[in-house]
Amino acid sequence: MNKAQLKAFQKKGLRVHIASELEPLRRVSTGIITLDTAINGGIPLGSVTIVQGRHATTKSALCYKIAGNASQMLSKPPAIIHSEIRFEYSADWAMACGLPDDTIIFTESRLNTALDLALELIKSGEISCLIID
Repeated sequence: MNKAQLKAFQKKGLRVHIASELEPLRRVSTGIITLDTAINGGIPLGSVTIVQGRHATTKSALCYKIAGNASQMLSKPPAIIHSEIRFEYSADWAMACGLPDDTIIFTESRLNTALDLALELIKSGEISCLIID
């Protein structure tokens, strides 16, 4: 396909990329070498990632570690929307997991409000990552 054909697609509003011209995705480490290796170096920045598992299987700790790493990488604080009605947070535990002390924490159990808040935080560009826990 020549450049004129690509420009024609772009004029139609399509996003067209040449693979060899794309920048590699920046990734943030999970802090677990074998997991990072399995997912090609970590979580892609700017992606939506779902961490799922049974109760008390260190999902939050993993997310906090990733958030701490993203915060260091981007020099911006992470944000957490805590969606459970019973809010329990230990600053010592969070810091041991890698969260910086400038982490922004919201408590919101109403899903629609939490999603509106998430969109606002993402659009602001002021956070390194967002955890909805």
